[in-house]
Amino acid sequence: MDYNYTNEIVISLGTNLGNKKDNLEKAISLLKVQLEIVKFSNIYESEAWGFKSKNTFLNMGILVNPTFNALKLLKFLKHIEISMGRIFNNKKGYSDRIIDLDILLYGDQIINTPNLKIPHVKIAERKFSILIIKDLLGESLLPIFKKTASTMLLETTDRSNISIFDG
Repeated sequence: MDYNYTNEIVISLGTNLGNKKDNLEKAISLLKVQLEIVKFSNIYESEAWGFKSKNTFLNMGILVNPTFNALKLLKFLKHIEISMGRIFNNKKGYSDRIIDLDILLYGDQIINTPNLKIPHVKIAERKFSILIIKDLLGESLLPIFKKTASTMLLETTDRSNISIFDG
């Protein structure tokens, strides 16, 4: 239960536009250029979280070894999003997107800057994020939350309908 993942990084990938499976595969191939991927989560299909959309999402996560610091990693992820055609609008809130790459955890680091907050501020609120962490880290005690992902799943108020994508 007391697994130390200090140097392991969890990145989530999400998409709800176009060929979603292809979007995830393309993002992974671009991520592999700079990152060593250690493990993949299941791919989950879910309704949009935090906004209304007619499109369902595919979400998954990867566990990677550190290649560079968290701010450089964020810059790399944003570069991939833009290269894949993600459009950032200036309005507040969520919208449909071709790809979304988020750093959920960067080991046991806590980072609180205007552009980057780690752990990701919405982990405990989003069931798909917790499922990703559970897939990647099992029953490890998450040092920042002092809980396992299983406990977080029981405690979350997110009642989204989420299933493992089999396509």
